[in-house]
Amino acid sequence: VNIALTPVTSNIFGKVTLAGGKSPKNIVVIIEELNLWQVTDETGGYYFANIPGGKYTVSFRKQGYKEIKKEIEFNKNSIKEINVEMSSVGRVIINRKMKEYKLKINESEEEVNSVVYTKELQTGKIYISASKEGYLNEKKEVEISEPGQIAEVNITFRNAKEYKEYLETKLAEIRELVDGLYVYQAERKMEEFIKLEGAESYKFEIDELRRRMNQAKGNLFDADREILAKMEGMKKDIETIERQNIGYGEKRKKLGEKYRESLDILEKIVAEQKYTTFKYEIYLMKSEIYEKMGMPNSAKESMETALKYRAEQQKKR
Repeated sequence: VNIALTPVTSNIFGKVTLAGGKSPKNIVVIIEELNLWQVTDETGGYYFANIPGGKYTVSFRKQGYKEIKKEIEFNKNSIKEINVEMSSVGRVIINRKMKEYKLKINESEEEVNSVVYTKELQTGKIYISASKEGYLNEKKEVEISEPGQIAEVNITFRNAKEYKEYLETKLAEIRELVDGLYVYQAERKMEEFIKLEGAESYKFEIDELRRRMNQAKGNLFDADREILAKMEGMKKDIETIERQNIGYGEKRKKLGEKYRESLDILEKIVAEQKYTTFKYEIYLMKSEIYEKMGMPNSAKESMETALKYRAEQQKKR
């Protein structure tokens, strides 16, 4: 004997899971047309009994997760099983002071005509690109790591013409430093410049400036070698007079003349070779000469200047 068992009532049941394996308890399940709702148990299970036949929309809702809607149709005395997995989502809020621009979020593109733009997105890294004619493209990267997280992004379009002028001003500053043989300062400025957005479009100018920096380093080396030779010559001249077997008065006179002559030469070197790497040695020698001349205040001042330049040299290293 074959007996067919037919359900007495119509039922809807199923299980809800959450992406990432989080607890599926207390997810709201709604049959919208009947205004019936319940929450899932610890396993994500739910069950509706005694549902009349017809077409229905079943919604699954939980804060921080993308709402799911399922359209179903069934006759009286039937059973429907609906299992779903809910994806965690957050919200991106983009603030702009101007309207009408193109926006690309991950792979989705659209025209935006509002100052404040919001969009619900799945959790993870979000790549944002905004563009507007006459302005530089703006790129941002944010991460929504938790369900329901809100990431706020401020976009400030920079005028393309003004930004180009800004970059060219920075290049002009570097050229000026190179022209003046401020090589180390120019190198630091160059390192800052190449990190700026759009710097790659000035590759020819960057390469030319680097070539000139290398040449300037060579010029500095030659100039410093001459300066060092002069200083060594002055020291030897002073030592020669100090060793001479002559009268005290005559020796003091000769030394005084040599001290003044040496100070004049050192001052001239500082004035003409502003970018020498021997400023510490120059002011140290000035301090020693002033000390021998019995001028402690001038000696102290020169020593302080020498120590300042030594500190600068140590920073460069």
